[in-house]
Amino acid sequence: MRPLIFVSCVLLLICGCMSPAGDPFSEISQFEESVNGRWATHSQEYKRLFREELRRLGNQASAALPEYLDGNQDRHYWCSTFLEDADIFKGERTAQRHVLALLILEQGLALIREEGSAEEVMDAKASKVSMNYRAAILARKLGFHPLAAQHKARVKEIIAKERILHAALPACSEEDRALYDAIK
Repeated sequence: MRPLIFVSCVLLLICGCMSPAGDPFSEISQFEESVNGRWATHSQEYKRLFREELRRLGNQASAALPEYLDGNQDRHYWCSTFLEDADIFKGERTAQRHVLALLILEQGLALIREEGSAEEVMDAKASKVSMNYRAAILARKLGFHPLAAQHKARVKEIIAKERILHAALPACSEEDRALYDAIK
């Protein structure tokens, strides 16, 4: 019996060394809980943790990411933003990251529901503005011009109905602003 237990323990250790240790994105999840999900306030730390986790997971990252996103609109927004960030992905396959970021934004947009209190409805509309804006720029960068135009039209439509939502446009580089402005 003892040899069987010993062999089982050794196999578990070997298997553990061959695959990334721990649950995917568990460190980010723990951090998220510790700061009550305040992504904007702690974006630099989230970005660092996200980058480290992608490196740790390697080729398994794309498969693990949907489970981590798990219907959480904020996670969709911020993880797509981090995937776009050239500062943390120097020299790495930009187009692949942009496609993944665009897909994450599309899924995040599908999650938004305009229901609940007036404040919750306004938050949902603001999320639609910022996510559609970013999706328009990403689609344009990837050469998906009709999709870019569709996202820009959604931004214009929402802001036309409620001008205050202009404040929901996310900060971006001059280059990205020019790309957005050039979308027909």
